[in-house]
Amino acid sequence: MLGIIRQKQKSFFVQIVFWAIIATFVGTIFLVWGKGDDASSSSDDFAAKINGTTIAMIDYQRSYENIYRMYQNLYGEAFTPQIESTLNLRKVALDSLIDQMLLLQEAERLKLKVSKQEIVAAIAAIPAFQSNGAFNRDLYVQVLRAQRLTPDQYEMMQEQELLVEKARQSLGGGAVASDVDVELEYKERNEKVNLALLRIDPVLFEGKVKVDPAGLENFFAERKDAFRLPETARISYLIVDSKPFAASVELNDADLEKYYQRHIDRFEVPEQVRAAHLLIRVPQAATAAVQAEKRALIEKLRERALQGEDFAALARTYSEDTGSGAQGGDLGFFARGIMVPAFERAAFSLNVGSLSEVVTTDFGYHLIRPIARQEAQIKPLAAVIEEVRAGAKAEKSRELALEKAMDLYNVNRKGGSLDAIAQEFAIKVQETAFFPADKAAVANTPLSKEVANAIFALQPGEIGRPTLVPQGVLFYALKEKRAAHIPELTEVRPAVEAAYRQSKAKDLARSEGNLILAELRAGSDLVAAAAKRSLPVSETGLFPRSQTFFVPMVGANEELSNAAFALTAAAPLPAKTFDVDGDIVVVQLKERQNAELAGLTTLVRDEMRQAVVERKKQEILEKTLKDLREKAQIEYSAAVVSDQKG
Repeated sequence: MLGIIRQKQKSFFVQIVFWAIIATFVGTIFLVWGKGDDASSSSDDFAAKINGTTIAMIDYQRSYENIYRMYQNLYGEAFTPQIESTLNLRKVALDSLIDQMLLLQEAERLKLKVSKQEIVAAIAAIPAFQSNGAFNRDLYVQVLRAQRLTPDQYEMMQEQELLVEKARQSLGGGAVASDVDVELEYKERNEKVNLALLRIDPVLFEGKVKVDPAGLENFFAERKDAFRLPETARISYLIVDSKPFAASVELNDADLEKYYQRHIDRFEVPEQVRAAHLLIRVPQAATAAVQAEKRALIEKLRERALQGEDFAALARTYSEDTGSGAQGGDLGFFARGIMVPAFERAAFSLNVGSLSEVVTTDFGYHLIRPIARQEAQIKPLAAVIEEVRAGAKAEKSRELALEKAMDLYNVNRKGGSLDAIAQEFAIKVQETAFFPADKAAVANTPLSKEVANAIFALQPGEIGRPTLVPQGVLFYALKEKRAAHIPELTEVRPAVEAAYRQSKAKDLARSEGNLILAELRAGSDLVAAAAKRSLPVSETGLFPRSQTFFVPMVGANEELSNAAFALTAAAPLPAKTFDVDGDIVVVQLKERQNAELAGLTTLVRDEMRQAVVERKKQEILEKTLKDLREKAQIEYSAAVVSDQKG
């Protein structure tokens, strides 16, 4: 995952999204340079100064937030805090701003200009400002107003963005691609290799690792920072149940309608199909003869059903799904996402009463007959009125509880004690154990990042602002904080021992991989070497180079990909083993398929030439930016230096 993200960075940040007009990142990209120079801003409110020109702190923060959201939208739950930290997105955001500033200054040095017509054309081409495919002035003003921008401000931003782009194009204008470059590009894109691949899991060696006390001490001493304990806190708290407030809630029809509309998604009924099926199971390890026999049987049963025999009777007699077979194959109603994909596609694509072709899944062969269909719909308010009433009452109860909580908070917050609040509700104050910010929780309920941050911003004895949690309203006060620190070995010995075992097991696995490589160089066969160790060998199949360095059976791995395409029939072994997702991987070339220049037609040649020119432009741009950085006077604010350190 991380490898793929790193490779995509190269293209994502050629032109980075700094401040999106639309939350989904459509629209233009721009940056307001020098906001820190505004009279309303503090002289210290800057992120960096480049040759005396200011990048405002707010622009740095927005750049980081937009980059973060872009990764989050692209990768969803797979984009973890660990990946964010490894990618160092705060540095990426700041470096991107600095590069843009340097390009803007370079545009000024080159005396580049942008005409009014170019600005108008660029804005008119932005889909966010278009209605029915054409620029709409009213929509343009409306969108900008929502972002607290005037047309003049936005057009100035567009002018700067166009200047930056002109500087990019000007700097790369000298890039050319020779015929040799084109042929090399074509060969690299079209040659393919097939690798034999053996994975060695270090877990296999953990049982051989003996924890040596002196070795463990040295291991910890060399990696103390990796075991740094984060800042932790413990709180006193109480949770006020909101249910008693329900007696004070009065609801009218408008309240119910409002709740219903606000939670309309809860009352959606997805499209559903009621279907019957007949299953003839096919074992996973079935021979071709067995598969053919089973296929012939279900084909005959299909013919009988088409000729008018009762499908339910056939299912009761022949179906090997015993659960539904007794019901004539009836599976009842089901929505999308319940059945395996092939079964679902057939069930939802057929008309009611029709019969499917033979459908193959991991279970075997199916015949499917839809019995009824229920289209997607939203339950009317009348049908869910009691559910709506209960939900609205619970919501209002929580609101009343929070109002009461805020009153008590305002009265008691300076006293630094929850006792008076606890007495008000006749409940006991509880205490948590120490927890880090990313694991803040009370009563087995994780707290939001915002609440966790609020807790760690308190001083000991200070009461935090009450907040809603699933059980009711949470009151909390900070009891104690412990600063982040590098622990003694005794504090983290189990974690250190686990890491020590993993590290030593990895060393043993790597040694085993190197031993296998040595055997292969001496003439042994990879399959034989693997069999001796009871390890399986897989093949990637023929695959080409890719910009993400994708290798089948492995994933994105630049080092392995580059090594694979350097292998030849005369030299089929790489110089070393490879680390892949914690495993040690040994590879051997099975087949190499070189590109034939006969496929380099005029059209393809033009495509290759354009690709080479674009790559060279980017290389020139990167070199120029590096030179400009080395010559520039760059000053970072203390706040940014601290933020970059995390």
